[in-house]
Amino acid sequence: MKKIKYRRTSKNLMADPLFVRGEYNGECQLDIAPIKKCCVNDPHLQFLSYQSTKLNDKKNVAKAVHFFVDDSKPEVLYNNPTRHIRKLAQYKYVLTPDFSLLTDMPLWKQIYNVGRSRWCGRLWQEVGVPIIPTVCWSTSDSYPFAFLGLEKGTTVAISTLSVRSGKVERELFLKGYREMITRLEPNVIYCYGRRFPEMEGNIIEIDYNTTIGRSA
Repeated sequence: MKKIKYRRTSKNLMADPLFVRGEYNGECQLDIAPIKKCCVNDPHLQFLSYQSTKLNDKKNVAKAVHFFVDDSKPEVLYNNPTRHIRKLAQYKYVLTPDFSLLTDMPLWKQIYNVGRSRWCGRLWQEVGVPIIPTVCWSTSDSYPFAFLGLEKGTTVAISTLSVRSGKVERELFLKGYREMITRLEPNVIYCYGRRFPEMEGNIIEIDYNTTIGRSA
């Protein structure tokens, strides 16, 4: 008997919740999924790169998982978000995926990347994974959406590693950083990489080397 190959019709595709992902529509501007406020203030909290996570990781369960890695790495989490929950749930905290916002990236894609990060964070929160939201921005054009879905006073995580290559990058970062402080008033800012002297707020630095298993 000839096998019949199943084909997804438009109706089937639209009925797939992972295609629509509209369960949080109406809760925030642009239908971006809001993340509940978290208040983490642990200066001794250690971090682990997502690339170093594994199932049954008894050694690192007291650490927080970060996604300050190549954009291709967290793609699998967005494409199959429930498959990796068991692994992520082992750890003390999980940061939301850090999908890049680049200055030469069209705004529609920047909005998409913010939306994907928040969506993953909200989904994980709902199944009991403790979340610390990651925040990033590009130019001032990104401000209307870069901070959506986050409550005032929440703990956030940022990175300075990719903005140390030049004066323009630094100025854009610091301008956006000040905008974040104004809009979110974060209680704690975990900073992946060294802080700039101009950065104000309750900042806790995350040493890059220790997150990948090297000595500080």
